Amino acid sequence: MRKAILAITATMLAGAAPPGAGPDPGDGYLSGPALPGFVIGFSDGNARGAIVEQVPQDETVEKWTRMITTQRFTGLATTTKPVDYLQYMARSLPQSCRGAAAGTPRVTTVSGRPAAEMRADCPSNPQTHLPETFLILAVAGPRDMHVKQVAWRYVPSPEDVEWGENYLGSTGFCLPLSKDPACRLVAPD
Repeated sequence: MRKAILAITATMLAGAAPPGAGPDPGDGYLSGPALPGFVIGFSDGNARGAIVEQVPQDETVEKWTRMITTQRFTGLATTTKPVDYLQYMARSLPQSCRGAAAGTPRVTTVSGRPAAEMRADCPSNPQTHLPETFLILAVAGPRDMHVKQVAWRYVPSPEDVEWGENYLGSTGFCLPLSKDPACRLVAPD
């Protein structure tokens, strides 16, 4: 489903989100707590956006059990609200995963910025034949859409979901060159 979800978001704009990735660092970035035991498995960026995928230390972006994905889509927030972005994903998900179900996106704010979050479940990813569940948070920057996703390649326990919700709940939005201590960049272990 990871590739399917990335394909869905790519059709909306293409690209994805760490601060400073690619030639355009974007209009800000999502901050969050350190992820002990996670490493960057993949990172890329260009003028259209950026992506960083973090997985447990002994796993890869091809073979993972949990993954944290952070994306930035350049300019998307000027034409789309976070809730609309997630509604599009929810409508598109069954095309890539039979039987997929997504919750109704919940409108919220992150660091005073418009945001939305939702959960989606794929009973069997057609590429891996494994279940995938993800929690996703979309935050509108001044012009870019910033997205953070916590995913499991198994049916998560209530404790897993609580961990994911707490992680996303501690995510903040930072403007470039912010001096806010919550905006300091923390490298994965």
